[in-house]
Amino acid sequence: MAIRLIVTDLDGTFLSDFYQVSDKNIKAVRAAKEKGIVISACTTRNWAMAKGVIRWGEMNGLAACCNGASFVRVEDGFIINRHCLPRRSLQKLVQISLEYQAKVALYSHEQT
Repeated sequence: MAIRLIVTDLDGTFLSDFYQVSDKNIKAVRAAKEKGIVISACTTRNWAMAKGVIRWGEMNGLAACCNGASFVRVEDGFIINRHCLPRRSLQKLVQISLEYQAKVALYSHEQT
């Protein structure tokens, strides 16, 4: 059975601890693409934070961003699918976090 898809995490996997893409990884992506293999990323980052790395890394498949909450076509940034929390749920989460004086990090598709 031939490999048709490679999916990689970005931080600490495709990227070094210093947020650099190694020449070795770029060469591996190019070699895989020459064999017709699709290279995709799966990351906790939102699209705005991930797209530069994904494009720099020459990936050509879909990107699963925000822990899979959005799926984006790498070539043009088209949103294939996006799963959002309902406004009411989001408001409740923020309210509870404020009650407990917890830090809240909210991410959207394009910005933090």
